[in-house]
Amino acid sequence: MLTARLKHLGLTDGARVLDLGCGEGRHVHGLYILGGLDIFGVDLDEASLKKAEEGLETLPYYTPETAAKVSFETGDATALRFEDDFFDAVICSG
Repeated sequence: MLTARLKHLGLTDGARVLDLGCGEGRHVHGLYILGGLDIFGVDLDEASLKKAEEGLETLPYYTPETAAKVSFETGDATALRFEDDFFDAVICSG
């Protein structure tokens, strides 16, 4: 179940979106289905990230080419590797 109304974010093709604390990837997957976005899922739990990656392959419209626009990585919200203003939108929802 999505807890964010992704279509209401007004994202355009090529927008970079961070799902901070992405867990098993439900919002990353929803963003992927919207299409045309560069999506980053960050979480502390490696097991959840693995499930998020595996779940991506089960989605409608999945191709290796479109999946290349999605990345998952282990990270701490207090020490992200990204520069300021890198993202067009950030989701942090539990």
